[in-house]
Amino acid sequence: MKDNSILIVVSGPSGVGKDTVVKEMMKINSNFYLSVSATTRKPRKNEIDGVNYYFFDKNKFDSLVLQNKFLEYNSYCDNSYGTLRSEITNNISLNKDIILIIEVNGGLELRDKCQKELGLKCVLIYILPPSLSVLEHRLKDRSSETKKEIRKRLSVVKKEIMKGLDYDYFVVNDNYFNCAIKILDIINKIKTE
Repeated sequence: MKDNSILIVVSGPSGVGKDTVVKEMMKINSNFYLSVSATTRKPRKNEIDGVNYYFFDKNKFDSLVLQNKFLEYNSYCDNSYGTLRSEITNNISLNKDIILIIEVNGGLELRDKCQKELGLKCVLIYILPPSLSVLEHRLKDRSSETKKEIRKRLSVVKKEIMKGLDYDYFVVNDNYFNCAIKILDIINKIKTE
């Protein structure tokens, strides 16, 4: 891997637009590899196993945990999420910066392991919504959760943002393209330090 390649963790509340922002970043700069996370949640419409997530049932996920196959894993809204160790180690040779879109607890856990276990510099970027009402509107607009699930996701936002205070950078997603540019500027600054 290049000496200046880094692991970029992108986190933020559900519905803040993490996936869309990262897609914009990858359109602008092709020197990224997007790590695919594992989850026990059911696929949403148009999600593909191995592309959007590795979709595992609870037993398979728990078995992988016991086998130490995850660099980090956590629960979020009654589902498990994790970063398979192989997603990073198998792609280090690509000479690209690796992006992970993971929840805040996983990001904090990964930062502790990144340099020690992988020999990579890790930067944590937390994406914030312009407001909680905008976030609620985005969750409703994507039509992938029930009202109950939306309420549950919104109930954890403030706690999640408080944990995100330990991240390296915060970027407000008021516009997907502008947010992507701000994150790319942060990455370029880090790589030139």
